[in-house]
Amino acid sequence: MQRSPLLSPIPGGCSAEIFVATLGASNYTFATACWTERRADWVDAHVKVFEFFGVVPEIIVPDQLRSAVSKPCRYEPAINASYKHMASHYRTAVIPARPLKPKDKAKAENAVLIVQRWTCDYAAGFVSHKAKYPEFAFPQSIPGLYESLDPMSDVIESYTWLHEHPKLDFYILTAPSIKNPHSYAEKRIWVEKYLGMADVENLIISPH
Repeated sequence: MQRSPLLSPIPGGCSAEIFVATLGASNYTFATACWTERRADWVDAHVKVFEFFGVVPEIIVPDQLRSAVSKPCRYEPAINASYKHMASHYRTAVIPARPLKPKDKAKAENAVLIVQRWTCDYAAGFVSHKAKYPEFAFPQSIPGLYESLDPMSDVIESYTWLHEHPKLDFYILTAPSIKNPHSYAEKRIWVEKYLGMADVENLIISPH
């Protein structure tokens, strides 16, 4: 399991922590946003993982962050009491990865990279529109922004691989911009342009 900060590209946006969990054998991945890395959020994220997967793994391999470990150690780290109680309740074992040993949780490291990737380069598009229209406080409100965004490097190939996986039901979930009523149509056009008409049927645009 791994964590990664998520920062909003929109000025004034909020930030959150992204909790990522991966099943070792299948690479089946779960991700959820948490307000903090504190113990309550850490334990709650694990509960969400178990509910999502429908199973509890025999072993959990987390980082040695403070929410999981009270006394870091390369060989025998001390597990926090609340985290240990949760593991005991679900009858699973916690074996933290060794510090500076990413191979101990290579599956999670790869999953984090996938989660961190964006389908399109919104940040670059926002900066470009801001330069063209400096008088606008919110460039995302200008018609044409979302439709003109370029895909991130290798994202289309990664999406195609996931979409063609026989055991995965893949959907594209995005939120509309409250400052741009054209965002619904523009995002649909973007998906058709870069992913194909068939993938439009898997597009979900919802503010929640």
